[in-house]
Amino acid sequence: MSLKSLGRVPERIYKSDDAYGGSNTAIVNDDLSPDDENRTTFINSRILTTDVKDGKKEIIIVKNLSSVGRILKNVKVFTSSEIYDLEWDGLGLVENWRTRKISGYVADYQLKDIDNDGQKEIVLALVLSVGASMSNQSVIVSYKMSPQQNP
Repeated sequence: MSLKSLGRVPERIYKSDDAYGGSNTAIVNDDLSPDDENRTTFINSRILTTDVKDGKKEIIIVKNLSSVGRILKNVKVFTSSEIYDLEWDGLGLVENWRTRKISGYVADYQLKDIDNDGQKEIVLALVLSVGASMSNQSVIVSYKMSPQQNP
């Protein structure tokens, strides 16, 4: 993850050693040759900000995990995910909490009060690989955001 300042000259103010995000959503340019490495453009997953506990904006971000790593540019095989709550401390982003490892790929997520209790939950569109044929099944999952415990 990389943060840049907004102003006359864009300036990077932070770069993480960790690779967050990860998406299977892509746009394919059929006008280019199938061998052209620029034929496929992957769409980055969203980054959300919210105040969970203390009046400060925090960053809620997904980290989709791949069993094959992130070595190959156009091979995206995500088998599990984690959700992170990060906060700027003046020098960098620090982790407030993260979920346990979630089985499946988070295709998208949002912060919504889905049970009308006045508190936002993390709502995930989760893609599960099922069975020997590895067919996909999609589910909607929600987690409570609590500063005292991990979702």
